Amino acid sequence: MKNILLIFVLSLKLVGSSQTLEREVIASGGFEYTNANGSGSATAGQVDFLSLTGFNDLTQGFQQPSNTIVIVNETTVEITFPSCLTNSSMAEVVFLNELCENETPTVFINGLESSSPHEIQIAPSVLVFLDYPNDACDLEIELNTEPGTDVEACAFFIPNLITPNGDDQNDFWTVINPLENSYELTVLSRWGEEIFSDSEFTSDKLWNGNDSNGNRIPTGVYFYLLVGQEETYSGTINLLR
Repeated sequence: MKNILLIFVLSLKLVGSSQTLEREVIASGGFEYTNANGSGSATAGQVDFLSLTGFNDLTQGFQQPSNTIVIVNETTVEITFPSCLTNSSMAEVVFLNELCENETPTVFINGLESSSPHEIQIAPSVLVFLDYPNDACDLEIELNTEPGTDVEACAFFIPNLITPNGDDQNDFWTVINPLENSYELTVLSRWGEEIFSDSEFTSDKLWNGNDSNGNRIPTGVYFYLLVGQEETYSGTINLLR
């Protein structure tokens, strides 16, 4: 029984894609501010760092997707979904014709030639044509590439850590899987002074830890205000150099 339990726990650790950062004391005490930009307060002490590493967010793990296997006229189609879904998510598809397995087809997806690995939009109906050197193997398939319920929407996530030291680890700060197209971003010092602002901040933009004039700002705890049309978010960003 212990062996079975150990294997089960180990398998969970292997399947999960989440990572965590240990708590770290970065400061003591607290601060608050009030000015034209608004008011707020925070306590700096033991902090759970939520960050980017290689532009992958470090949060609790999403459910891992299962592949979908479809067999059509001796052709196996394997559809692999990403770990979570956004509006731009694509499914990766592999084709194998058991009768013509030594031949590589030219793949057309919705009429356009696709290069390998083949990425297909997630949709209820996608038309695929496999053009083999041997015409007898040619095949047209209408695929439903919508995933099952085990693939969830990617979580909206705002990191609270940036370490712009040039090591390619958390060098930038951005919003993960935003719920709106853009936000008005303001970064404030602990005294409420505006450090950086962007009236149209999107997930494609990265803040590098500099002020609006391009000057490096010192290590410390900063506030962010993220204002969208539907929701407003605020919190702290721990900047470590």
